[in-house]
Amino acid sequence: MDNNAARLPDEFSPLNLSLATLAQLSGLKLRSRRVVEGLLAGEHRGAGQGLAVEFAQLRPYSPGDELRRVDWKVYARTDKLHVRQYEEDVDLCVYILLDASAGMGYKRSASPLSKFEYAQILSGVNAYLALRQNDSACWAASGKDVDVSAPFRGLNQWMTFLDSLDETSVTNRLPNGNASISAALSHVLTRWHRKGLVLVFSDFFDAPESVESALKRLRAMGHDCRVYQVLDRDELTFPFNNRTRFVDLELDARGLDAEPSQIKTAYLEALERHLSAIRSICSALEIEYRLAPTDVPVEQILRGGGTP
Repeated sequence: MDNNAARLPDEFSPLNLSLATLAQLSGLKLRSRRVVEGLLAGEHRGAGQGLAVEFAQLRPYSPGDELRRVDWKVYARTDKLHVRQYEEDVDLCVYILLDASAGMGYKRSASPLSKFEYAQILSGVNAYLALRQNDSACWAASGKDVDVSAPFRGLNQWMTFLDSLDETSVTNRLPNGNASISAALSHVLTRWHRKGLVLVFSDFFDAPESVESALKRLRAMGHDCRVYQVLDRDELTFPFNNRTRFVDLELDARGLDAEPSQIKTAYLEALERHLSAIRSICSALEIEYRLAPTDVPVEQILRGGGTP
């Protein structure tokens, strides 16, 4: 077990994501199903690369990199630190896009976590898996604005990854705004040029055609992708009985009073059509889809997904 896991932040405790949980995930690896640029030897294999240990590229120095990998000749010319990478150790880029729109703030009274908080934890654990296997990870949080981090590399950077994500959440009062996840994905793809594995955490309450367009662009750029559709159990089962005011957290603060019994069937049918549309889009684009209800243990989601 990695000593770094002993520094698990308190925020993870509501999901019982303890040291024992991380121990259960010790054999779990974050893999890209496709051959993409910059894959780690032993875990991944880069496209077109042979077995010889040959120079592949330079990349900017990141805290935690070995100093023996620094190209001092380049530093002498540019006054900037760069690390030499070879075909055997070019890492996988893991890009994490977190939906931080206001709707992700929903939390039923019996749940310890909102959708956004649950997505943060899933993001953090996926980053742990990536950094543990010496891949690089960066995040983007999309609320009113889109905030994008620099890449992190090495397990000793995991807490820094978590701290930076928490800091932007507090500073920008996330979740907020009503920007669509499709628009956010289109935005970050202008920043994420190097092919890698893109993990998207969202409720995907967006027009399916917009989702499809953004995901098609992602795949056309050569990225692999995994989609986590994060939903509260209330949204999946509509358990309301008494007359209730339903409020759109992103568009209409006034809300709408309604008798749940009169709209439950229509709501559940519309929800199933939407979930089916998102699943079908992912299937057609060879994107892995995982439903992630916020009351399902994180390790279950990571090993294959939640239950409807």
